[in-house]
Amino acid sequence: MSNGATFHRILGRLDACPWQAALSRPWSDDAFTLRACARLDVGRLEIDPTGIGLPVAVGAEVWRPWIAPAGLARLGWRSPRFFLAVEGGVAVPVVRERFSFPGPQVPSTPPFEIPPLALTTGLGFGGFFL
Repeated sequence: MSNGATFHRILGRLDACPWQAALSRPWSDDAFTLRACARLDVGRLEIDPTGIGLPVAVGAEVWRPWIAPAGLARLGWRSPRFFLAVEGGVAVPVVRERFSFPGPQVPSTPPFEIPPLALTTGLGFGGFFL
């Protein structure tokens, strides 16, 4: 028997990066870029409490809406063939749920609450084919 519930986020993401600065040398075809971006995550948070020993009728999977705007900065390097990007930012979940799983098999489970702020990081890399 596991000692915790399982949480999954299933979402769609929209990024808008209205500001960009590029640093490149005139004799080179690569460049470093810095972007300020706004992000919106929309989807759902799925909770499966069966891992904490609750009966199946009580432990049925449930879901809650997930909406989280974020602000981030993205630092990148690009060449005609490849790119690499590192990003970091802060997300603010709009819906902040609080979960607790009472029951006879779960003595005093502390409640779980979605935090007001979440730090985000990311790494991207790839190539251009055309």
